Amino acid sequence: MDTANQFTVFCLCFLYGTACALLYDLIVWECGGGTKLYKRFGVYVKSAVQIALFIAFAFGFTALSTLFYFPSVRLYMYGGILFGVFLYLKSWHRTVDFFKNVCYNVIIKKVYDPFYAFFLKRKIKAKEKRTRKKIERNKKKLSAKAKEVKKK
Repeated sequence: MDTANQFTVFCLCFLYGTACALLYDLIVWECGGGTKLYKRFGVYVKSAVQIALFIAFAFGFTALSTLFYFPSVRLYMYGGILFGVFLYLKSWHRTVDFFKNVCYNVIIKKVYDPFYAFFLKRKIKAKEKRTRKKIERNKKKLSAKAKEVKKK
C-alpha cells in the first residue's frame, strides 16, 4: 500500500472517530435523563448503553473497512479513530453542547411554555371557580347558622 492511500485511510478513520464520539455524546446525553427507569437502574442502563455503543462502533468500523477496501488493520487506523475522538472531546464537544442547550432552550421557550401556560391558565381559572363556589357555599352555611343563632 502506498503512502497516499494511508493518508486517505487515516482521514476516513479520523472522521469515523469524530462521528462515533458525536453519536456517543448525543446518545449518552439522552440516556442520562430523569426517567424513572434511569433513576432506578441508572448505572446498569448507562453501562448497557455504553457496551451496546462499543459493539455498534466496532461493527461500524468493520463495515467502513470493507466498504472502502482498507488493507489489513494497522496501528495508524486506530490512531486516526482515537485522534478524532480526542479532537471532538477537546474542541467540538463544547460547540455541540452549546447548540444542544440552544435547541433545548428554544424548544422549552417557544414550544413548551405557551402550551404549558395555556393549560396552566385554564387550570388556575378552574381552581379559582371552585374556590369561589366553596366560598359562596360557606357563606350560605354561615348565614344560615347566623339566622338560627338569632332566632334562638
